[in-house]
Amino acid sequence: LTEDLSERIPLRQPNEYALSKWANEVQIMNFTRRHDVEAVRCRFFNAYGPGETYHPYRSVIALFCHRALNGIPWEVYEGYFRTFMYVDDFIPTLATAMWGKAGEVYNIGGSDYRSVREVSDLILRETGANSDLVTYLPEDVHNVVSKRPDNTKAIAELGHDPTVTIDEGIPETLNWMRSQHDQDLQSNRQPADA
Repeated sequence: LTEDLSERIPLRQPNEYALSKWANEVQIMNFTRRHDVEAVRCRFFNAYGPGETYHPYRSVIALFCHRALNGIPWEVYEGYFRTFMYVDDFIPTLATAMWGKAGEVYNIGGSDYRSVREVSDLILRETGANSDLVTYLPEDVHNVVSKRPDNTKAIAELGHDPTVTIDEGIPETLNWMRSQHDQDLQSNRQPADA
């Protein structure tokens, strides 16, 4: 199962997370009709970076980074590919989206298309964590194997210009997470666990 996503293709809902995103879009469309207001819908794809705190059900990058830094095991499903977008590429486009065409939907994703295993391996390298922390599993049949958004409309109409590669963004993310961990220790707060 793969998905190349443009704004014209309706979202498929292979799992609860995808279904919740679809339901949110329906809510926005209903609200705009009911209250006669204008709205722009934005579909975000794997944004990550400094400022994103760890939660076990949040971004795969935040999860892998947190676990690598804290020596906590994690799982990687083989054969999955995603497009990742660094926060510095994401925020300017999000700010510009409020000036987008009312009623439109924009895919806002990065241009860095990688396997999830490659991302995990990069985080292992950058942290020096033991590769034994990672368990590799076969494909999860309830998830989309490949997801690559078509950013053409966001580039043309919103000036979306993703330039930060994952090789540049992950070290920055790890540095931020390390600084947060140090602040937690100084204030006697317990860092989040798995």
